[in-house]
Amino acid sequence: MQLESLETTKMSKICEVCIRGKQTRKPFRNSGKRAKSILDLVHSDLCGPMECLSLGKARWLLTCIDDYSRFVHVYVLKQKSQVAGKIKEFCSLVENQTNNKIKAFRTDNGTEYCNSELLDFFKNKGIIHQKSTRYTPQQNGRAERMMRTLVEKARSMLAGAALGKEYWAEAVMTSAYLVNRSPCRVLNGKTPYELWTNQKPVLSHLREFGCESWVHIPKQTRKKWDEKSEKLIFVGYPEDYKAYRFIRPSTGEVVISRDVEFVEVTGCNKVQLDKDVTLPAVPVPVTVEELPSQEKEDDTEVDPSTIPLPDDSFDDEDFLGWDDEEDQEATLRRSKRTPKPKVFPDFVTYYAHGI
Repeated sequence: MQLESLETTKMSKICEVCIRGKQTRKPFRNSGKRAKSILDLVHSDLCGPMECLSLGKARWLLTCIDDYSRFVHVYVLKQKSQVAGKIKEFCSLVENQTNNKIKAFRTDNGTEYCNSELLDFFKNKGIIHQKSTRYTPQQNGRAERMMRTLVEKARSMLAGAALGKEYWAEAVMTSAYLVNRSPCRVLNGKTPYELWTNQKPVLSHLREFGCESWVHIPKQTRKKWDEKSEKLIFVGYPEDYKAYRFIRPSTGEVVISRDVEFVEVTGCNKVQLDKDVTLPAVPVPVTVEELPSQEKEDDTEVDPSTIPLPDDSFDDEDFLGWDDEEDQEATLRRSKRTPKPKVFPDFVTYYAHGI
């Protein structure tokens, strides 16, 4: 039977057996929509529990992202039950700072968001609570992707500074601080901070996370002959101080100070280069004229290892061609020995022919 002779017909009914054995999820398409003003839509996500406690005994990470400006607020929590209280705190803060009202709040379908306390709060405030379908985190993709960005940046900063996992909260807060001040492609090269505050961010105070820092010790806390500075680790920027945040490695204590000298060249995990670095020897090209003259003219081969090098000093820059044109026109070095003629003297040749 030839396949060309077969007639195909489109089934008007759905094959139940095929659906039961082959059904897959519907594709997720990027809506491409964006809020038109600040706080029109806020995305939120919760991450945790972390495998280790932070320095402040926290295990959970809460994020709230404004859809229009992409500005992110980060909170570290000790318990999952603190989510409702932090969201209330966030709403009061941003509405007071921007003079705008939150219109919609998008979260997943977790119990930390879908509880009577938070649902009543949204209802009383007139906020639309948009929830994603269960087992469908793609519908809350903005918050999920931001969480991934923050965690990846924090993980990289911890690895670069050779700090332990207990510093994850400091690293995440610093990564959020940097994300808010970094240009975004969706925002046409602008930063979230610029859209959120209508001011361009100042970046001159940024320092390398985890670098060694010499922090000044106030005279009120030291004695006459005590040292005036101590070495601490830089871990971020406090929100309520015009200063820097440091960690004392011996005790884990947090120190806030503005009088500091940063050592960003070395860092905590970078190996300092040895000052007495020995460079490998560079072979000097030797011409035939500089070879020592032989008393006997024979066919004996010369061992290259026994050839003495010239006594003149050798400069690496001259060999590599890094000097100026005037230095390259130096006088050529010529041999002092009497040159041999290339033509051999006449010899008398006796020719004998045997009879």
